[in-house]
Amino acid sequence: MRAPPRLACFPPMLWPGLTPSTPPGDGAGLTLPCGPHLPVAPPDARRASLGIGGRRLPVTGSGRYGPCWLHGPAGGFPAEVTVWIFDDGHFAIEPIGAPPEGLALESIEEVTLGPHLGADARIAAQLLGPLHRVQIGRGALIDTLDGPRPIEMLTPGTRIATLATGPQPLAAALAARGSGRGLAAPYRLAAEAFGNARAMTLPARARLLAPEAPWEAPRPIESFTPHKGLQRAPAPAVDWVILGFSAPQIIAAQGAFLATCPPPMPRRGRAGVSAR
Repeated sequence: MRAPPRLACFPPMLWPGLTPSTPPGDGAGLTLPCGPHLPVAPPDARRASLGIGGRRLPVTGSGRYGPCWLHGPAGGFPAEVTVWIFDDGHFAIEPIGAPPEGLALESIEEVTLGPHLGADARIAAQLLGPLHRVQIGRGALIDTLDGPRPIEMLTPGTRIATLATGPQPLAAALAARGSGRGLAAPYRLAAEAFGNARAMTLPARARLLAPEAPWEAPRPIESFTPHKGLQRAPAPAVDWVILGFSAPQIIAAQGAFLATCPPPMPRRGRAGVSAR
C-alpha cells in the first residue's frame, strides 16, 4: 500500500533556530529547521482545511515555492514545496511530487526557500516569523555597505545602510507575488520624489520619512497624498522582495528612507500542530 504524503510542521514564532542562507544559484533565501514529519490527508474541495496527523486544521492560505533546497544526511536536493499556513499561525511545508532519489522525506532536516513560484506575499511575510520586515517592489536599489545594489540580488548577511544604527546585516530575504488590486494596490514613487534616484514600487502599508523633515517619525505612505510624485498603481499582481531584520530599522533605498514593520502577532486560543 502506498504510504501517505508527509510534511514538516513548524510552530508560529517559535522556531528552534533561524538560519539565513542562500540557495544554490539564487540571491534570496531563508533556511528553516524541520519539526516533526506528520502524515497528511488531502485538503478539502475549497482548500480551507488540511488533515494533519489525524486532525483537520483550518487553512489561512497556501502557496508554492521553488526551486527550494531540501537538506538531509545525504546532502541537499532541489525541489518544489507547498507552504500551508494555518489560522493559529502554525505553518507546514510539503514537498511536491516524489522525493529525489536517495532522500526520504522523514530524513529532511532543513528546507531552504528560494524565490516565489506563484506564492502569496502574505505567506512569505508569515514565514519571516519574528523578524521586522520591509517590502519593496523588484527593481529597487538598496544602499549597502558596498554601495547601491538591486533588491533582488541581496542575500542574508548583506550589510544594509540604516539611518540610526549604521550598516546592519540582513537576516532574510524572500521574493513573493501579491495582489495589486483594491486595498492592496501599491504606490508608485516617481524618481526624485523623496530623494530617490530611481522610481520604485511600495506597498500600501509602507512607512517613510518625510524628505523635508527626516527627524520626524516615519509616516504611513498614504499620509503623503496628494503628492505629484506619488500615485496609486493598481495591477493584477506585483512582484515583491521582503527583507527581514532582527530589530526595527530605517533603511536607505535610493535616497528615500523606509521603516520596517513589526512582525505580526500570532493568533491565540486555538490548538495547532505541536512541533515538540
